[in-house]
Amino acid sequence: MGKTKPPKNVSLIGEIVELRDRKGKRTAKILLKAVCIDVADHSLDDVRLGDTVLIETRISIPTFERVRMDPPEP
Repeated sequence: MGKTKPPKNVSLIGEIVELRDRKGKRTAKILLKAVCIDVADHSLDDVRLGDTVLIETRISIPTFERVRMDPPEP
């Protein structure tokens, strides 16, 4: 049997746009910034440049921290 590759980490940066309490649990709506990812899979055989695709994955959030974004340069 071949070696199993370790899962890759994805870091996403987003802005909190809404905070709410639902049944005693605090949740946040986070607007994610645009990001490009590289995907290597046999299912890419039928895609063409410009196609729209759906990526389904499971995300675990083991850490959550505030980041300071530098203002854009003039």
